[in-house]
Amino acid sequence: MLIIFLFLQTSTVGPELVSLAPPQLSASCNYAHFSSYSTTSNPSIFNNKMEASFSQEFFIQGVNRNLISFYTQQNSYQLGINLYSSQTSIEYRLNVPESLPIGNYSYSNIKLSFLYGYRFKNFVSIGLNLNTYYEQIFNIHGICYGFDGGITTVLNNFKMGILIKDYGLIMKIGNSILTLPSRFTAGINYRTKGKIKTEIGLEGTAPLFYKGFDAGISASLSTKFLSVYAGCPIVEYDTEKNNFVPFSRIKLISSGFSITYKNIMVSYAIQFFKEDLGLSNNIGMRWFYE
Repeated sequence: MLIIFLFLQTSTVGPELVSLAPPQLSASCNYAHFSSYSTTSNPSIFNNKMEASFSQEFFIQGVNRNLISFYTQQNSYQLGINLYSSQTSIEYRLNVPESLPIGNYSYSNIKLSFLYGYRFKNFVSIGLNLNTYYEQIFNIHGICYGFDGGITTVLNNFKMGILIKDYGLIMKIGNSILTLPSRFTAGINYRTKGKIKTEIGLEGTAPLFYKGFDAGISASLSTKFLSVYAGCPIVEYDTEKNNFVPFSRIKLISSGFSITYKNIMVSYAIQFFKEDLGLSNNIGMRWFYE
């Protein structure tokens, strides 16, 4: 149960956390996705005066993940709400992994967040998400509470940020005690101006309570109507072997595009995992008022 919880909660570690990658792609395609540069992930990000979005991800191993969000700005502060959910079925085996599966049982995960952000002048902002987490595995379930906290600084074409994600109380499911996968992220990105905008970002993430580290890079080209993105990790820490994974062995890349018409944006993203995991596809839609 602990493995299931940590995998589903930490599978989106990457630039989504601080605001590196562009805002147009959806959900959790690491190093190139909608969450990375949006208020839904980092409550200290100020983008549009009002925004509503929905995304659905057909994740690896039969996991479906959904995100619905809404927020609004008033002068120097913003308020919002996010609802994240994931569902899948898990094989039941008597002897893992030798035996054949004898059945399946359901797993679901829900995260409800209430957002508050405050901007000091035009270059420093802070934000807080108050989160409620719910986990259900077969006929047992658990609930706990936590928060996300972020700080973002904008200097000319540079944006820098730090974020603490999923910090909170323990969760009890049946006889198991689960700890939230709390993590710390810091990053910086650079964006040019003009009719064709270029953006590049670099970000690193580390768990707060156990060993681990990963860093990634993302890049984008965008016009008024069309944007394309790509990104990949550049270094990872192998907790089992207690060393860093060489870049040549990292087999993961994300890419996607978005089309914007007036105040509506439609996006698609794909993430390539290692051979034994397959692909992750994501579609999303945003309505925004600048």
